[in-house]
Amino acid sequence: MVLGLDPPSATLIATAVLAAALLALALRKREFRTSPLHIASGLGVGLLVIAGWVATSILRDELSLAPARVTSLTFVGPTAELLSWTGTTGPLQLPGFAVASVGGTALGALLVALLTGTFRLEGFADTADAARSLLGGAMMGVGGVLALGCTIGQGITGLATLSLGSLLTLVAIITGARIGLAALMWSVEADA
Repeated sequence: MVLGLDPPSATLIATAVLAAALLALALRKREFRTSPLHIASGLGVGLLVIAGWVATSILRDELSLAPARVTSLTFVGPTAELLSWTGTTGPLQLPGFAVASVGGTALGALLVALLTGTFRLEGFADTADAARSLLGGAMMGVGGVLALGCTIGQGITGLATLSLGSLLTLVAIITGARIGLAALMWSVEADA
């Protein structure tokens, strides 16, 4: 009993309070409120997280020796699974949900970029830019593994479950991003 409430009621109230706070945070900027693309994208990602839980719960087999885990969108672990799947499976073995979601995201992004004419190859401005990007990528990879997830896995999917670990991870991700951006701006101003 939390504050005299049974666990389902306390969970419902906590979910409503968190959802209201996040909605207020998202809608506080006029640029976001007036952008149908951003609103539709946010709703789409949220619905995809729900669809992931539904799909993996439907595929769950209670009688299996190793039943499938109910899960949804995340990319750190599944990227490793994708690498393992491509190197160790035969052509007839279908990928699991995690591998399919990583591959589907990459193929979907490519398809949208090609269909909208926004596809382009990009490179680095100079050697220092490449070095910063490689260091940042390595730090993000290590951080994603240590945090057991990324901005999607912990920040969206995990937070939707009201996980305290996901909330702490999201706070750390936002703090790290702010520090990184401040350091980048300082280095750009120092070079100018």
